Amino acid sequence: MKKNRDNNKKELRYVNIRRYIIIIAALALLLLTVNIMFRVSKVFAHTYSTTVYPAVVKVFGTVFSIVPFSVIEVLIYAAAATVLYCIVRLVISFVQSRKLKIWNFFTYRLKKYLLNLACIVLVCLIILSLNCTILYHRLTFCVCANIKSRSHTTEELAALCELLIEEVNGFAEEIKTDENGIFTLEGVDLNSAAIDAMLKLKTEYPFMPSYYPRPKPIAMSKTMSYTNMTGFYSPYTIEANYNKDITDMEIPYTVCHELAHMGGFIHEDEANFIAYLACVKSDSAAFRYSGSVNALIPVLNACYDNFSRERYYEIISKLNEQTIADLNFQSRYWAQFESKVGEITSSMNDTYIKLNGDSEGEKRYGMVTDLLLDYFDDILSN
Repeated sequence: MKKNRDNNKKELRYVNIRRYIIIIAALALLLLTVNIMFRVSKVFAHTYSTTVYPAVVKVFGTVFSIVPFSVIEVLIYAAAATVLYCIVRLVISFVQSRKLKIWNFFTYRLKKYLLNLACIVLVCLIILSLNCTILYHRLTFCVCANIKSRSHTTEELAALCELLIEEVNGFAEEIKTDENGIFTLEGVDLNSAAIDAMLKLKTEYPFMPSYYPRPKPIAMSKTMSYTNMTGFYSPYTIEANYNKDITDMEIPYTVCHELAHMGGFIHEDEANFIAYLACVKSDSAAFRYSGSVNALIPVLNACYDNFSRERYYEIISKLNEQTIADLNFQSRYWAQFESKVGEITSSMNDTYIKLNGDSEGEKRYGMVTDLLLDYFDDILSN
């Protein structure tokens, strides 16, 4: 009994609550200051996003590109294991404290865990603010590219859809298919093709970055599909992660979308738009096809919502059989993952986007149609 009491006293020496309070207060003040600065001043947000942030991407991107696997995925598993370990340890200490009727051992360990957790959460929020949230408040891609925004008619929407269908039909003639007649990425060096496609944009858009780390596939990709996620950008490890289990038609577009986030453009519609531009200007036929088809999908959805069934089917009747087969294959793939998990994940992502100051939430993904209408404005208005 005496030995246990001595251990408890030793435990008390390591819990310096005053020190924790100072650290937590300093971290909270830094977090608050940073968020106020970029939310109040777009100049600050844009200057940081175009000077400091690219340097961060280059340093950390170079370091984490050394390993072929996703570092953030490993960290997520490690964090889950650590939380589980702490919970088990707390339960054991609770049982021991109850048995010995000495509660200091349990309460102080609980305090230490909670204080450590508070510090970790604040550090994570600061990193998230500096490597992600601030990007929501910079000048948009369209402003930087001098792409003017205006309202468009439904007839211009139809014209855009027909333009993209014509583009897709042309690209479909250049691609490779598997034994089932479905588009395949076989023979394509995904990493180099994606980075080359993004770097090529700098010729037309000088404000785009001149460095991109290699994209990383997620090991647990099939599990990831249950969350309806095709990829994600990690602000903690500066990695563009993608779901390798999804259909090949989605992968090049997804990879370029995540690299667009790393390039400093965090709004989902702009990342989709940049992915389209990168893909269709790529030297890879597979990338051109992927970019064009994935840009066409939200435009088709917009046509479905705005036209009669007869007009809609008249428009899509011009789409080639290869792409129809690829789209049906894509639909069958995602149908097997329909669950509450996907709905919950989508709801969480919608909330996260809105908390960052984007009131559109997940609707932002489909708003790439508006950007495409603005981009092709000269063609559509003639």
